[in-house]
Amino acid sequence: MNREDLLFLPISINITNKKILLIGGGKVATHKGQIIARFAQNVTVIAPEFTDEIKQLPFSFIQKTFDPTDLIGFFLVYVCTGDHELNQQIK
Repeated sequence: MNREDLLFLPISINITNKKILLIGGGKVATHKGQIIARFAQNVTVIAPEFTDEIKQLPFSFIQKTFDPTDLIGFFLVYVCTGDHELNQQIK
């Protein structure tokens, strides 16, 4: 299946009091974080480096490389690293 063949269904998820993890601190993660910030502040961002823009968001930041144990306790995880192979491993 080609990327162009994918169909997307908009969904709503209740994230009230839910912990959200954003993995990545670059341009894509910043864009995703700016969207998430409109709906939630209980967000943790894990990345070795962060853009200045993402650091302005009302999130918690942990500067480190990803470890699979980082997923524990989160309701929703966004994988937004610039490393395609790492993104696939996390998925």
